Amino acid sequence: RTPVRLCARAAAEREASERATELTAELAESAGRHGRVTLRAVAGTVWRLGRMLFGLGDELGKRPQGRWWHKAIGMLPIVGMAGDYLGERSALRRVAVQARRWIAARPAVEQPPAPS
Repeated sequence: RTPVRLCARAAAEREASERATELTAELAESAGRHGRVTLRAVAGTVWRLGRMLFGLGDELGKRPQGRWWHKAIGMLPIVGMAGDYLGERSALRRVAVQARRWIAARPAVEQPPAPS
């Protein structure tokens, strides 16, 4: 769960909600109530997941991009590929810095002792 929240914060610059748990809650509720997962619960969950995945393209478009000069170099013939590469690298560097800040702002989780 923490890696998902980290990716959401660093790459999409937003906090992840408990939406994934909410999406599958109907399945767990159905299994608890009826002893098995019902067709209605599966259909409802698939419908909500499909709607969520449909918006994935918009979310990917919101990810960090290269600076304006990377985009300008990316439009030039022959050297455009290098500009695009440098833009992606620059964006990933900014994501890495944000991820480090996000991790530093969270309290350390105590690890259980290793089995002997």
